[in-house]
Amino acid sequence: MEHLYTADDKKRGKLIRYYRIKQGLTQADLARKLGVSVNTVWDWEQGRKPSVKHLHQLCQVLQIPQEWLELDLADPCNAKKIQFALLRRLNLSPETQQILEEAINQYYGEEVPLPKI
Repeated sequence: MEHLYTADDKKRGKLIRYYRIKQGLTQADLARKLGVSVNTVWDWEQGRKPSVKHLHQLCQVLQIPQEWLELDLADPCNAKKIQFALLRRLNLSPETQQILEEAINQYYGEEVPLPKI
């Protein structure tokens, strides 16, 4: 049976997959940490929304704020906000940080405000 997921559901699924891989976890690793089946993790990555309990646990394991899985990334302000937050987690030198922040600002242009994080 094929499920019909919205574009936002699919984006959330892609984000879950992205952050899982960024943490170096396989679907099986994540499933084990959350006490769910691998099929459940696969379903989430396809677009099924996790329960409130699992969403909270998922964000803890992936080390991301829950709001990141609920943001509309088609909105440049939201995309820029997440990129800046991820960049700041890298603990780069101030010079490198500044270069990358300037590149992000150039990409989005001045009409997209610098996010307050």
